[in-house]
Amino acid sequence: MANTGSPYSLRYPVASDVVNAHVDIQNLAEDAVSALNTKLGLSGGTLTGGLSGTTLSLSSTLAVTGTSTLSGNLTLSKASPSIIATATSGNFTFLASAVSGSASEFVFRTSGSNRWIMGTNGAAESGSDAGSDFSIDRYTDGGSGYSALTITRSTGKTTLGSVGAT
Repeated sequence: MANTGSPYSLRYPVASDVVNAHVDIQNLAEDAVSALNTKLGLSGGTLTGGLSGTTLSLSSTLAVTGTSTLSGNLTLSKASPSIIATATSGNFTFLASAVSGSASEFVFRTSGSNRWIMGTNGAAESGSDAGSDFSIDRYTDGGSGYSALTITRSTGKTTLGSVGAT
């Protein structure tokens, strides 16, 4: 039966064709990919429909337009990874949001050990501008943390170092 034009039909030789297993398998693979692309809404490498599951592996660039939400952790793992955000016009905003009583932090590590943590502390916002103080903390090779800088949100008081020099 020859290809009928349906995206779900498979090409294989008709009686008058010479049997060529390599070409027949290649045609079968092309038709399977075409059917998957049609079913998933893929066109030109663009996913236009939904996708569910645990892993999406890409060998090329993932381009996202509009607003997208991830409901899990995002992990980048490669030699010298970069996160690049470029505002083509207007302002660039990075938003780190946590519920009251929880910290919002940037953590810098070397070989899995904390070296610096920068962000807001986990002090609850109980009114009068209290809580969510900003800090930069340093860590020893043994993992002990020390305050390098703290700015109290309610007063603006800046404290340098763990000895309280202001």
